[in-house]
Amino acid sequence: MKIDLNDLTTEQQVRYLRVKEMSMDDLHKIEPKWAVGENQTKCSEPKFLQDSDYSIIELNLSKLISATNFIGLNPNELITDDSNDFRYVKIIERWEKGLFIDPPSVYMKNNDDKVIISDGRHRTIAAYLTGAQIIPVAVHKSFNIDRMEHLR
Repeated sequence: MKIDLNDLTTEQQVRYLRVKEMSMDDLHKIEPKWAVGENQTKCSEPKFLQDSDYSIIELNLSKLISATNFIGLNPNELITDDSNDFRYVKIIERWEKGLFIDPPSVYMKNNDDKVIISDGRHRTIAAYLTGAQIIPVAVHKSFNIDRMEHLR
């Protein structure tokens, strides 16, 4: 569904249009900040803390993008005027302020080579479009992480 700017406040419209009009050069000046490692206490989900059921691994972002079905999202475009695009605005604004965001959660089905992002498709695309090379992802410890070795 397309976004209707009239449904947004004037302030939200300004924020939305500012991010929509960012060039690739503008996006590449942004450094994604992830709530992992020494910054794990900045995460909003307790499931990502060190003693949780999740492991944090780093993957090559281009390889992850190629191996993922984004279910209607285009990883090569940040703002497409979709009703969910304001998520990108919030992500970009947080990173511009130096604030941290939880890593995406990923897994693969048993006999499938495609990665499924169960939480964080917009974060993944935003990071990709900033030019980031590596992305930390959360993987449940019951999953055989070796299956993702080709994405490192």
